[in-house]
Amino acid sequence: MNEIFVEPKHFMVEQPDIDPHDTINRYVSPQSRMAGLTAELFREIPEDLHELLVNDSKFRDTVREYYTFLNVLLTTIGHITVHYQAE
Repeated sequence: MNEIFVEPKHFMVEQPDIDPHDTINRYVSPQSRMAGLTAELFREIPEDLHELLVNDSKFRDTVREYYTFLNVLLTTIGHITVHYQAE
């Protein structure tokens, strides 16, 4: 996923009927942006976990914590790499 933070509103909803790669229609409105990110989330999460994605708040919280940690880690690694490349 390309999002830094996955918001709670992208969980516990049915899988939207939108192609997350359709950049023309995905960013037309706030609703299509939300649907696109939610579709991307469904694409990233294995299909056998989709029921949890829709129905389980603990699963939502665990996935959000994981993505937040992963993005902070990758951002930090990027800053360290840039810092040492500059020296």
